[in-house]
Amino acid sequence: FHFDGEKEVILFPQSENKNLYKVPHSLITHESIDFSNPDYEKWPALKKAEGFKTTLSHGEVLYMPEGYWHYMKYNTPG
Repeated sequence: FHFDGEKEVILFPQSENKNLYKVPHSLITHESIDFSNPDYEKWPALKKAEGFKTTLSHGEVLYMPEGYWHYMKYNTPG
């Protein structure tokens, strides 16, 4: 559940691993990537990444399938 404010959520299926700059032998991507405003000169493969983007508001729920990469950013305090 999302309790207050607004949160931006971006999801990517595992088929997009090749475009997400996954850290080798780990379950994370590079922390320096701002997925809400990516630097395509520094991270050019992100142009090819196909995912799903939404904004959650108070009381909304989002199902995230197992294995999906996710990025979350609070747009307002929450």
